[in-house]
Amino acid sequence: MGEAEPEEAEADDDGGLIPSAVTMIRLLVAWAFIALGLLDLVMGLDDPRFVIFHVVLLGSGLVLLTLGLLEKRPSRYAYLAGLVIGVAGLAIGGANGFPFPMSHPGHAVADVLFWGCAGLFAVLLATVLTPAHRAAPRHPAGRHTHAEARAEIADDENVGGLP
Repeated sequence: MGEAEPEEAEADDDGGLIPSAVTMIRLLVAWAFIALGLLDLVMGLDDPRFVIFHVVLLGSGLVLLTLGLLEKRPSRYAYLAGLVIGVAGLAIGGANGFPFPMSHPGHAVADVLFWGCAGLFAVLLATVLTPAHRAAPRHPAGRHTHAEARAEIADDENVGGLP
């Protein structure tokens, strides 16, 4: 019962460099959204469009921060729902100028960010509302699944109990 071999230690790792980097970027963006949303809300509540934008930014930061706590991963359909909401909102909202008129390049970036965050909410909602897919437990061929059946099979290496 010594220390784990290097191969075993790597197998116990949660995935390597890429998933760790994605998690780090997600958390950095989350904290940036939270900080910007809170800071801008504290600065003033003058224009309702700005308030809505910063509440969505703050909410998106909170969603990104807690995304790792979900019991299941988003499905392809959840991502598709988020993409549809984001693109449709950008097309419809951009034509109407919500949350900002897209005539200014800075407003165009804010609109893309806003509707991307709305798509993130759709991904979260679709993930939470869909039932988790539970695969049937797999048992190797020839192995019994109940303790009683396993107890009846005795090998020479097992301790059989008292004589």
